[in-house]
Amino acid sequence: DLEVAVQYACRTLISSGIVKSAHDCSDGGLAVALAESAIIGELGADMTRLSLGNRWDISLFGEGQSRILVTLIPADLDKLRAECESGSIPYLQLGVVGGTEFRIGDAISAPVVELSYAYTNGLPTALETPTHPR
Repeated sequence: DLEVAVQYACRTLISSGIVKSAHDCSDGGLAVALAESAIIGELGADMTRLSLGNRWDISLFGEGQSRILVTLIPADLDKLRAECESGSIPYLQLGVVGGTEFRIGDAISAPVVELSYAYTNGLPTALETPTHPR
């Protein structure tokens, strides 16, 4: 029931122009969704008010269902709240988008350009075979 409500609310908010971007958290969790959104949008994000709790690994990388990361302009936050509350959908304001830095609490801080480079080149770099003298 929650998944149906979340999907309906997200589609409604997108079609009304309130939600500017949306990314599910199912593959890699919140941290991956945030990083991919920053890389694609070429914008930083500041989530330094985000409390990660004792299980930061679950907070950042848990792949629980019915979670969608959305962006919107601050003036539309009340509209998002109203839609979520009318569907009994839990929501959390994580932070703000802008700049060139990507920050999650005190766990992660990096320039978006570095995230983009690692995302694009991480696997090829890791698979390179070092040259060994014979």
